[in-house]
Amino acid sequence: MAKSKVTLGQIEPLALAVNGAMAQAGSYGTRFKLREVLRSLATHGKDLDAEKQALVQEFALKDEAGSPVIKDNSFDFGDQQDEVDRRWRELIDTQVSIQHKLTLEDVAGLPADPALDALELLLG
Repeated sequence: MAKSKVTLGQIEPLALAVNGAMAQAGSYGTRFKLREVLRSLATHGKDLDAEKQALVQEFALKDEAGSPVIKDNSFDFGDQQDEVDRRWRELIDTQVSIQHKLTLEDVAGLPADPALDALELLLG
């Protein structure tokens, strides 16, 4: 089984690419391997969402009911915005490992699509 390093910021684009590849894959084996990758990406995506919620809970201004304040369709972090931005950049730059069984042969037969270029990250 291969291991690929990706950043948390690459998780969403990779998941979209894998979904697109699954729709175009002609082989059941390739679709199965892509589905495994998607599960791994989803797990890291959930972890990223949890960390994002932790940032919101820690730094967002709260209303009288204790709920985060939303201003202009975004959470209002007040004078903590720079710290939130710094932590968010650190978080999305964090590298994680994606274990997979994909090979170049698996994706070689897929039609050319710019979104699928993201799969090259996994195959290095």
